[in-house]
Amino acid sequence: MPFLYSQTLIFEGPGHGATEKWYFQTTTDDVGAAASAVVPILDFRAALLGKQWILKAQRVSLLENDAGDKIVRRSDLKEFVKPGNLSQKNTESEISLQCTAADITKRFRKLVAMVGPWNAIFPSADVFEAVPVWLTKFVSWRDQMIALNMGWLSVSEDNPDTYDVIGYTFNPVTGITTYEFGEDVPWDAINRKQRVSIEFSEQRSPLDGVQLVVPSTARFAKTLKPRPAFPFVQPGVMRLLEPTFIGLKPNSIGPTGTIDPHKPVERKRGKSLLEPRARRPVLIRY
Repeated sequence: MPFLYSQTLIFEGPGHGATEKWYFQTTTDDVGAAASAVVPILDFRAALLGKQWILKAQRVSLLENDAGDKIVRRSDLKEFVKPGNLSQKNTESEISLQCTAADITKRFRKLVAMVGPWNAIFPSADVFEAVPVWLTKFVSWRDQMIALNMGWLSVSEDNPDTYDVIGYTFNPVTGITTYEFGEDVPWDAINRKQRVSIEFSEQRSPLDGVQLVVPSTARFAKTLKPRPAFPFVQPGVMRLLEPTFIGLKPNSIGPTGTIDPHKPVERKRGKSLLEPRARRPVLIRY
């Protein structure tokens, strides 16, 4: 089983910062080597930025080892300056290009909001036009993403493992519900949040649905947030929703996934990233 990494690209535009995150797998636990493997993406991505945007850093983090165990606090941050295309004006900083990434089966998809797009590809509001010079650069970036098998995390199993909910208790003071299961559940880790789906099929329950729980033992887990419940009447079912890696090119030969552009979308931007902390400005009140 390969090692799982995330790649976070850090951008800066006119007074704003933004990030884009992708995932990839490799056979090494050397974070520096993994970071070097995805460096070819950077120039292709920077070419799709307008002239007021720069790609300023890449953070690569090791998330899981080859046994599937979670890894924390192992990352590689590289800062640099890769400016956007100086001949192309960018749109307003809040506007992104929405794309859809899809695997080879087209069953698993991811919406991507690409920051700093050229103004030339949006001839009017809510209209996208793939002008030839931009399309050539986009296809080059997409081909590089496919070649490196970049991807995302998704619940890929049609029928994830199920476990019987044989009881639960509701704390009226905190609003937290604690589930009891009929057999040991192979949690990723105790006392760390896990995404699950709960269903009581023979009655409607406020506990039904996807939620985050925190396991305390192999057979007990509490809801992360307050979730009121009726008194327990009958058993239910819990499904583990463990995300797995979905890549654009899972095999060395054969069909691949794709990334297709669609339309402009508005996204609220944060402040510039990777800047040193400073004293907050004094607000003068009269």
